[in-house]
Amino acid sequence: MTFFAETTPSLEKKTHKSVQQAEIKLAGYFAEHNIPFLASDHLTDLLKEIFPDSDIAKVMSIKRTKTTAIIKNVIGATQKNELANILRNVHFSILTDESTDIGTIKTSCVVVRYHDKSSKRIESTFWELHNVFDTNNPSSATAEHVYNGLIKTLGDFNIPLSNIIGFGSDGYNVMMGENNSVASLLRVS
Repeated sequence: MTFFAETTPSLEKKTHKSVQQAEIKLAGYFAEHNIPFLASDHLTDLLKEIFPDSDIAKVMSIKRTKTTAIIKNVIGATQKNELANILRNVHFSILTDESTDIGTIKTSCVVVRYHDKSSKRIESTFWELHNVFDTNNPSSATAEHVYNGLIKTLGDFNIPLSNIIGFGSDGYNVMMGENNSVASLLRVS
C-alpha cells in the first residue's frame, strides 16, 4: 500500500501565507506613504468590519509593534540584502553626514551612490544609520571607531572594500581631516 503526500497546500496554509503577504504589503504602504504606525492599531479591526466574509481579514492582526518589526526585519532586511548583492559587483561611493537626535545620540547616515545597470542611472540609496560613538562613551567618537563600524557593516555583507571609489562627508575633522580621519583610513585600505 502506498501513501501519497498531499500535493497542494491546505486552505489553512494558503490563508496563512496570504495573511503574511497582506501584512507585509500594509506595512510597506505605511512606510511608503509616511503614515504613522499608530494608525495600524485600528486598521485590522476596521478591515474585519469592512470585509466580514474575508478569511484573510478575519485572521490578520497587525498593530504598530508588528508593523515596525515587518518594516525593519522583513522589508528593510530584504532591501539591504538586495543592495548588498548590487554593491558586491559595482564600484560605489559612500556619502555620510552626522546628526544628533533628541536623546543626544549622534548618528551618521550612510548612503551609497552607484551606477545601476538595470535602470542605467546613478542611484543614491540609504545603507544604514551608524552610531558615531558608543552610547556610554561619547569620547569614542573617533575616526577609527566610525571607520571600523563602516568597514564591519560592509564586511558583514561581503562587500569588497576595493569597490569603494569615493567618500563624501562634511568638513568635520574626524571624517575628512588629512591625518587619522575616516577618509584617510579609507585611502589606506
